[in-house]
Amino acid sequence: MSDFTKVFDIQVPAGNSVATLLDTPLNLGLCTVERFFITFPPGCVGLVGVAIYAGGSPAYPNQQNAYFAFDDYTYKQDISSQINSGQWDIVAYNLDYLNHTIQIIAQADYVSNLMTLGSSSAISL
Repeated sequence: MSDFTKVFDIQVPAGNSVATLLDTPLNLGLCTVERFFITFPPGCVGLVGVAIYAGGSPAYPNQQNAYFAFDDYTYKQDISSQINSGQWDIVAYNLDYLNHTIQIIAQADYVSNLMTLGSSSAISL
């Protein structure tokens, strides 16, 4: 079971091609993401593509210029061995003439037992 869930409704504008991708930071904070759900509403008919980026690089699918594209479907992506900085982005395009809103659900655990940024352990002299 995850510590928290965040929901993001991302409107992908019509005519937003692969050359002009929409990049939406998720700003999850320090956490370990367990899974993402990506919901494509009816009407996307494969014209809306979405990729999940971790730390600025493609993670799911894990190659450049590859995207999930479905219609009336919720895609579940379990996450393992990834960053815990919370720096996740959703990159999307929309080749349709209508705007589409894609829903992203992130389930994650808080990171614990980490030194806070800017602190260091005591040094004995």
